[in-house]
Amino acid sequence: MECRDVFLAKNVVLHEKDFFGNYIRSVVLALRESGFRVGDFDMLIYSEIPVAWGLASSVALQVAVLGALNELFGFNLAKHDIAELAYHNEHDIMGISCGRLDQYGSSMGGITRINTKPPYSTKTYEGFTGFL
Repeated sequence: MECRDVFLAKNVVLHEKDFFGNYIRSVVLALRESGFRVGDFDMLIYSEIPVAWGLASSVALQVAVLGALNELFGFNLAKHDIAELAYHNEHDIMGISCGRLDQYGSSMGGITRINTKPPYSTKTYEGFTGFL
């Protein structure tokens, strides 16, 4: 499926429901709502992951976009911050019923224990060689 979307970061609004470009637009909205100054940018996304197959691809995309914009604009966001922004983005802005598991899993990577109830916390295991 091809999708092309053009918008200004300072004037971003979501389109109709199920528009693929909303995944990028909503990331910009989440960052702006959190006080970050997002400038305009060009982005090309190529993926062969099937849409709506339950692989958390939408979250992985949002985390990747947050990470890219974090680097591009020097926001100095930690992985935890990216996970929380991705959750806010998907749950609150896009209105998708979800928990935090996919957001933290995509953001933290590796083998990570995730406490998804307050207080939210994670522990990533470096050099893991056995079962938890």
